[in-house]
Amino acid sequence: MTLDFTALGLFMSLFSGLLAMFMLVVWRINRQEPGPIFWAAAAVTGVVVFAMIAALPRIGNSAIVINNIASVLGPLLLLEGILRYRRFGDFSKRWPRALAVLIAVTISAYINRENAPARFLVHDPILMVILVLSAWYLIRNTRGMERTIHALTAAFFVGLALVIGFRWLAALGGIFEPGQHDNPISGALFLTAMLWAMGWAFGLTISANLRANQLLSTMANQDALTGLPNRRCLHDRLQRRILRAGDSADRGFAVAMLDINHFKTVNDRLGHQFGDQVLQGFARLLSSQIRPGDLAVRYGGDEFVVVLDAIDGPEHLEKTVADLTRRLEQTIRINTQLIDIKVSVGASLFPEHADNVDELLDLADRKMYERKVDGPRPSAYRQVTDRRQDDPAD
Repeated sequence: MTLDFTALGLFMSLFSGLLAMFMLVVWRINRQEPGPIFWAAAAVTGVVVFAMIAALPRIGNSAIVINNIASVLGPLLLLEGILRYRRFGDFSKRWPRALAVLIAVTISAYINRENAPARFLVHDPILMVILVLSAWYLIRNTRGMERTIHALTAAFFVGLALVIGFRWLAALGGIFEPGQHDNPISGALFLTAMLWAMGWAFGLTISANLRANQLLSTMANQDALTGLPNRRCLHDRLQRRILRAGDSADRGFAVAMLDINHFKTVNDRLGHQFGDQVLQGFARLLSSQIRPGDLAVRYGGDEFVVVLDAIDGPEHLEKTVADLTRRLEQTIRINTQLIDIKVSVGASLFPEHADNVDELLDLADRKMYERKVDGPRPSAYRQVTDRRQDDPAD
């Protein structure tokens, strides 16, 4: 069967153009991600690939050279977008290799512009490696729904690589004539390329949408300053914890409310920006000192909450809170200042003290302020005099 390259090239150019516009929209929506701009560029390169096929009868072998360069440049851009999207590697170390690949393809395409099998022997292995690497980096270190989406997307890359590999084997076996542009594999290759383009475009779009939704969920449940879960997340977790409290294997839990003593003094004298750094430093300290299974939350201002899991009773709670207090009262270093952290802590136990979220938090809050009224030990700050001092946290 003889393929009409002009008609097929025009059809695929139109298809690639629509795909390019779609990916440009995807990039505009996901500008916070580093990968989609490269996906859009790869889709635009696809227009060039198929436009050269349509132009082959008119401009001859020059179209073949441009087509071969663009057909490798597009997947290279796609691979770079995937690597950036997945946060793999360093672009400064990759671009010389990509440039070397493009130079090799350019030289081969020009030298072998009238010898299709010779071009395939150089071009196809390079393209197969790029496609397989793209598939590998899509599924590497993924899990859950993301792994499913990326695995399905990777299958399109592997499928195209297999068809290209079949063409390479055919060229290696001498099946094609040197000047033969049309061959029995061309139809399958065009169809596979179209399915591949649709597959990676929609797969990566769904992945970007999933990541955006996860980011919104994280932002809704995470404190922007400290990175800890926020008050909304705390209420959701406590509600779920109370609902499963009837489990016979379940041990009790408690809520500990705490704040940094005399934080306002530090904030007023050294500035709000410095105060934010103190809160960030304390959040890191708190996260490092709680037990496995406990949850640290920034409640608001300089108030934090720790959900203490596996608490057997009031005595165990008192001992756990005392131990937590002791471990939190450390010196942290912020720039050139040493902050001697002192905290006030109040705690309530479920269900002995309260059996709902609001009452648990209110009681813990009241007990915390009772500790303050009784005379809290103030937090203090001082200038660093010995830069070699090894502080517990930064």
